[in-house]
Amino acid sequence: MSDFEADKKELLADLNQSRAGLILVVEELRPEDFGQARRGSWSISKILDHVIHSERLYTQLVSTFSGNPASGQNAAERFRERYSQLRRSLFVATPN
Repeated sequence: MSDFEADKKELLADLNQSRAGLILVVEELRPEDFGQARRGSWSISKILDHVIHSERLYTQLVSTFSGNPASGQNAAERFRERYSQLRRSLFVATPN
């Protein structure tokens, strides 16, 4: 296994572990929590948008550096679909 492949494997394992931890936290949030932010900071919703966008970019970069940009595009498309499903489930309008 090349150094690149070993590093990629380790980074992907770290990413998966971090994502799992984030999902555990997000699952405990109420719909009204997503709009909250500290003064001068991003809302929880904005932070999650940033995380999802960053993951998409990292997927594309890793795929390109792996010499397989076509699969990176497919992964990005799958990620966009998962993201859309997540947003629909998290940001369902709640009655006031």
